[in-house]
Amino acid sequence: MMKRMTFLLSLGLVCLLFSCGGKERKGEVPAVSENKTPVPALQFSYDEVLDLGKVFEMERREGSFTVKNVSGKIQRIKSVTPTCECLTLTKSFEPLELQPGESFEVAFEMNAATVELDSFLRHFMILTGEGQKFQAKVGGYIVRPMTVVPSSRILDLGLVKNPAEQWSRSFVIKKNPDLEGPLVLGEELQSASHLSAVMVAKGDDTYEVTVTPRRTLPYMRNFSQRVRVPILQPERAGFLDLTISAQVGEAVNFAPDSWKIVRSKLEEAGQFTERFAYGEVPGLQEEKNDGVRDLRNMMKKSLLRQHNAVPLKFVKENHDWDDLFAHLEYEVPAGVTLEKIRHPHGIELKITVTKETFAEATSVQVVPFREGNRCAPITIQVVD
Repeated sequence: MMKRMTFLLSLGLVCLLFSCGGKERKGEVPAVSENKTPVPALQFSYDEVLDLGKVFEMERREGSFTVKNVSGKIQRIKSVTPTCECLTLTKSFEPLELQPGESFEVAFEMNAATVELDSFLRHFMILTGEGQKFQAKVGGYIVRPMTVVPSSRILDLGLVKNPAEQWSRSFVIKKNPDLEGPLVLGEELQSASHLSAVMVAKGDDTYEVTVTPRRTLPYMRNFSQRVRVPILQPERAGFLDLTISAQVGEAVNFAPDSWKIVRSKLEEAGQFTERFAYGEVPGLQEEKNDGVRDLRNMMKKSLLRQHNAVPLKFVKENHDWDDLFAHLEYEVPAGVTLEKIRHPHGIELKITVTKETFAEATSVQVVPFREGNRCAPITIQVVD
């Protein structure tokens, strides 16, 4: 009995298969399985992800793939757009009509210098005229050919109080132990105008780089310059970029940094004098309102406490006030008188203007500078 039942079921299955393969009857709609996934109209020349393999961190790797129309109708390709700045098309794309069975090529360049992760997965968005979107995926792994001791690629010199100070900093470059083959660095380093860099081989796959100032550093809070080390082997690695950073003295932002004067009051008084300060200046930081709602004094006090976003304690302990006072100069416009006063932990400027100051303009600027490096200006304006 059981064998007979099995035979009947098998026979029924065979009949069903043959009936599905036969011709459709006129007027009937063929049944569509709800679980059947529609075949995409476009097909890429790779499986799931175009693998670029191992790419060096500063390498520019070229690649390409083809897109084929596997549908039975014309596909209008409207655009091919990279979704990451690390990918750029090397061949311009124009909208096209892709006949069934036809293909077109997408050629691109991948700039690994813009990728911070050890592995990456990026996309091209392909848009058809019918509004369909297809993602072409490109992936790979970032290889760093060397390590730097200290480990950071940003070498911080710390606080350089005097821009003319002579200093020397050294760091070691070693081959990444995971890198196959030798590491060979070029001797002609490219460094910025303010720095000089010299490299010496210290053994197999180990180098020492020494950086010294070539000229007086710019007088600024965040000094940053680049040293480029060429890589001869592996050839595709290109180069290594190292950043040398420092705090050179202090950027000078006097507070308050602007002064508005009513013209009628200036003409009546003949002249006005205002105090501007950097650091700790008696009578300004310690100003108290004593219940008087003096908005100007409140703003002045706030600015002085927060000048340059540096706490006064830091300025007091780290700033070379003698050096700043001796070398800080000023561009002073005609009709303006300036007096520079040294304090134990700060500098004060007394600026005096008269009605003649604004004979030809409604605003003037006093600009502090040091050795050609201009600081934030103090703006003085007359209003009616």
